[in-house]
Amino acid sequence: VSETGSNNQPLSDNQQTNCEYFVNSLFEEAQKVGAKCLSPTEQKKEELPSELQGIFDKEEVDVKVEDKKSELCVSTKPVFQPFSGQGHRLGSATPKIVSKAKSIEVENKNNLSTVSLNNLEPITNIQIWLANGKRIVQKFNTSHRVSHIKDFIEKYQGSQRSSPFSLATALPVLKLLDETLTVEEADLQNAVIIQRLKKTAEPLREFS
Repeated sequence: VSETGSNNQPLSDNQQTNCEYFVNSLFEEAQKVGAKCLSPTEQKKEELPSELQGIFDKEEVDVKVEDKKSELCVSTKPVFQPFSGQGHRLGSATPKIVSKAKSIEVENKNNLSTVSLNNLEPITNIQIWLANGKRIVQKFNTSHRVSHIKDFIEKYQGSQRSSPFSLATALPVLKLLDETLTVEEADLQNAVIIQRLKKTAEPLREFS
């Protein structure tokens, strides 16, 4: 810190005191923000900080003091690093996917033997929507009749079937009333057939 004024004239006692007070206050402010500063005693002894002694040994050091009290000290935000740390795997690397279509296909394979097919004739797939919500796909010859489809459903359901039913196409909705029609005649190739339960009315009771 220079001890002379701007015109190289020695500072008065009052100016020297104000200068020392200003420098001391700057060091105190620097300590508040975490800087390593010399104690007032070390400052008065005009000792070089230990951090600079090994670098500037027996050399003159020009120390400049800047007033930055009016500036706002903004701390640097830490850089966000996503996916840091140790990861843990949940479940297996290749989870087992159960396909609904595959389960229907397995179920259909178990019931293929219930319908006798003639490989010399055209074969078509008919999707049947049962009244209980199940959907099955069965192969039929185009020469099979609507009655054969109805017989297949009865054998498939077995004891689960509790009431009579009728068959109808999905789109457009047409009731298959004539069970003597073949699949080809009824235009049921690759069609969707819906099982509809018939409502049974209770017989009227006679009141005496």
